[in-house]
Formats: sequence, structure tokens, C-alpha cells
Amino acid sequence: MKKNFVFFITVVMLVSFLYSQEYDIRKLKWGMPFEEIQRTEGLSSDFYKNEELLGIRVEVLFGFDSKGLYSVTYSTKERFFADEARKVMLKKYGEPKSDLDYSHLLQVQNILKKHPGAVVLALEEGDFSELDDIQSTDVVVNEKKVIRYALAKRDMWEFGSTIALLLDSYEGAALTYWSKTYHNENKKKFEEFSKELKKNVTPKKKKSDEAEKF
Repeated sequence: MKKNFVFFITVVMLVSFLYSQEYDIRKLKWGMPFEEIQRTEGLSSDFYKNEELLGIRVEVLFGFDSKGLYSVTYSTKERFFADEARKVMLKKYGEPKSDLDYSHLLQVQNILKKHPGAVVLALEEGDFSELDDIQSTDVVVNEKKVIRYALAKRDMWEFGSTIALLLDSYEGAALTYWSKTYHNENKKKFEEFSKELKKNVTPKKKKSDEAEKF
């Protein structure tokens, strides 16, 4: 009898585990084609829709390419969404680590290339002071703003085949779920980009300590 009970519990746990692994996010799986996303999410030809989440109106954006779905983002101008989302994520996945949104960094790499010194300093030392000296070369794009947003660290949770990044900025909040494979591929690409960027940075001469002269 005891053996049967243990076997029953094991089966229940296994079924629960498999069900939890059935989807990566919402009722979607990474790599799912857009046509299937449309049917599941009730989308038209758009790649996004609006809905209420945690009592807040958010835009849900589905990112995909020729290989299928690779991200789902909840974004809103309401900054307190970040606080509410963080509470849920902490309860479900524990304390976060931190990471960058490599996909976004790669999208703005042409702007980053224009200011290698400021970007490398921010990346390696977390020092954003040189951004204050940046003068945009584009009358439409605020390059200082773009760089600061791109280099902002996100709270990061990792589970299954998914990476979740939560950003709280003065412009609003965004919670993005990424395919771990897609995220890591972009991370490698950005690391290579960073190496090239450092080659364009002239090392600053250290000021002598005048106190030592006396």
C-alpha cells in the first residue's frame, strides 16, 4: 500500500513538472512561429496588444525572427509596475542577479561607437560621469539619453530556458522574458563588440600625486 502511495505521488509530481515545462511564457514556447502566436494570443497582423497586468495597463510586445518567438515584453509608462512586478518575481523566483539587455545594446551600437570612452568607462567601472560631456550629433536622437538607457543594469532572473529582465527607468518600466539561447547569443556578440570598442579608447594619463613631491 505504501509503495503504491509513493508511486502515485511520484507520478503526480512528474506530471506537474512536465506541465510546468509545457510553456516558456504565457501559453507560448520559444521558437513558436508568428502564425501560432496569432492564434494563441488572438493577434491580428500586429506584433503587440494591450492588456491589464497587476492592475496596470501594459503593452505586450512579441519579439520574433525567422527562427520564431524569442521574447515577450510587458511595458508601461507607470513606473510602479516595476515595484509590483518585482514583488511577484521575488516570490516566484527568489533574489535577482543583474544583467544588461544585450539585444537593445546591439540595436544602438552605432551610437555607442561614437562615444567609446564614455561607454567603456560606464561598462567597466559603472561610472557614467563622461556621459554629461556628450553632445548629440543627431538633432532628433538624444544620444546621451539612449546610452544611459541602454547601459542601465536590469534585475535578472534565470529559470528553465528563460531569462527575465526587469527595468525601472524614469521613462517607465519594462519586464522582458527572453529565450535564454537568444539572450546568450546576443551577450557573446556584445562582448565581441566591446572588445573592438576598447581599441578605440585612448588611455588617460594618470595625474601625478603632487603631495609626493614634498
